[in-house]
Amino acid sequence: LQPRPGHAPGIVLRLAPQFPPSTSGKRLRAGEAAAAESRWLARWLADIRPASLGASDWSQVAILCQQRKWLSPLAGALEEVGLRTQVHSPSTLLADHPAYSWLTALLRVLAVPSDTFNCIGVLREIFGICDDRLAAYCQGEGDRFRIDRRSPGSRSSAGEVDAVLDLLCDLRREALQSPLLEAVGRVIGAVGLLQRVAAVCAIPAEAQQQVDTLLGRAADAEKRGLSLHQFVQELLAARNATVEAVAPQPGAVQILTCHKAKGLEWDAVILPMFFRAARPRSPNYPLLLQPRASQPPVVLVDKQDYRKVQEHLCQHRRAAMQRLLYVSLTRARHTLVILDDRQGFSGSRGAFSFGELLGEEGAQLLERLPSVPQPPPPAPRHPVSRPASPPAPVSRRELESARVASTAIVRRILPSMLARKAPPEEPEILRETTEASGPEAARQYGTWWHRLMETMPWAAGRTAWQRRFQAMLRTSPDIARARREWTLFLESPLAVQLADRRLHVETEMPFLHRASENTTVEGFVDLVQRNADGSVWLVLDWKTNLVTEREALPLAEIYRPQLRAYADSLQALTAAREVTAAIYSTCLGRLIPV
Repeated sequence: LQPRPGHAPGIVLRLAPQFPPSTSGKRLRAGEAAAAESRWLARWLADIRPASLGASDWSQVAILCQQRKWLSPLAGALEEVGLRTQVHSPSTLLADHPAYSWLTALLRVLAVPSDTFNCIGVLREIFGICDDRLAAYCQGEGDRFRIDRRSPGSRSSAGEVDAVLDLLCDLRREALQSPLLEAVGRVIGAVGLLQRVAAVCAIPAEAQQQVDTLLGRAADAEKRGLSLHQFVQELLAARNATVEAVAPQPGAVQILTCHKAKGLEWDAVILPMFFRAARPRSPNYPLLLQPRASQPPVVLVDKQDYRKVQEHLCQHRRAAMQRLLYVSLTRARHTLVILDDRQGFSGSRGAFSFGELLGEEGAQLLERLPSVPQPPPPAPRHPVSRPASPPAPVSRRELESARVASTAIVRRILPSMLARKAPPEEPEILRETTEASGPEAARQYGTWWHRLMETMPWAAGRTAWQRRFQAMLRTSPDIARARREWTLFLESPLAVQLADRRLHVETEMPFLHRASENTTVEGFVDLVQRNADGSVWLVLDWKTNLVTEREALPLAEIYRPQLRAYADSLQALTAAREVTAAIYSTCLGRLIPV
């Protein structure tokens, strides 16, 4: 590792933890070795000070792990020797927090009892009632899960499902009569949400933090006068929000996953369990998988199917681990500590450890690293510079010479930069949204449509087109829109023209044109079609903007400079007799010449 310019050289330490002999005479299991290493590292840290690692405080010492289930044993071992710790949640979205998702689902059952689908999800995921019992209970009548239609006289405590539905019915009645914060607290306590979340959290202390945060949200919502139904809608709307980073607590060692460490730095970073293989989770079948971006997705039904793509997945996983290793090694400002624990862990089939990724040469380098913290080397001294004298004024001759020289610099023009912006009085021209999904989903749909057309087997005919569309349809962010606009395309004159086997079609065609002595035009064309001798060309750009017939021509005007740059460059490069440029509006189903 090389220090950044202006920084003093850093220190990389190698620690070799001691492992106790196995009572069975065999090699320690991974969990036993991890626990032993955690205790050894805790004792080592307790015997030194943060300054020995070049850190100003324990909060500037971070321990990074490959998987979140490794965090809790480390935190427990450090707490046992008197070191405070702060464990950071690996979750990046609120919906990833079980407390958030489960409480939202519970409150929605109370606020919208007609949503029996959500009620069944609560019974299954939170209360652990299996599908067989749920099916036997309702006997095809979904309304049996509606808690608003249960009366005290019709209740029965004979079955597990009845008992839970009775509880939810009581909670709903209390919630509708209580202040919001009190109602939320009552729900959390009645269903044992804290205990249920703690049972599935890799970091038990995180459960209390999640529940406290939700109670804080409820208190704030009550202060703003929100009803239970409005609070549920607010929780649903925010479920894909990013979890805010927690500020480091002074005096607490930071413990987090390598993924969470991206973009962060500390004075000292420790990488434990360096040779412990990070075993991926067993997939839940059926599994939808897209091996490569250019290939259609496949459905894996069982392990037999999984073995067919196992080699590719293994390569993909190895590449991801290499990127993660790079991130982990570059988080320290001063001291990087690597635990050489190859004596405690063995390799695992289908899984990788950081140590394995180093290879034989890297392992030899690791063995040559020092194992004792050293005083930081002095920062390089730079001679004190005196204020520089003001530069001499630039003469008119020098300025003119520079201006003449600048004309020789080649200017690179990207046609996509030439598209005009929509005029203020017509802001709807460039809307790339759908009424129901918003701009992000519309952007995803536009990407999907371009990928569909880019990978379309144009020369194979309409039957092959339809097979390609069906294979790609399942990945569309708006399936109904995809079907509608695909039908419009097949019925359009453009589809007839593209099916003509006498003409050649090419997608995402790159070009570089020296337009003048100091100007080049460079880009990619969505689709081009030419005749056999190359004398007639069609330049086409796909547009997924939602426009009306009245807005079609203004849309073409916006993209006219971009498409004309494509056409003029191709005409100059190919000496074609005729080059036609047009956009295809997917929502209108027709070509719009520019």
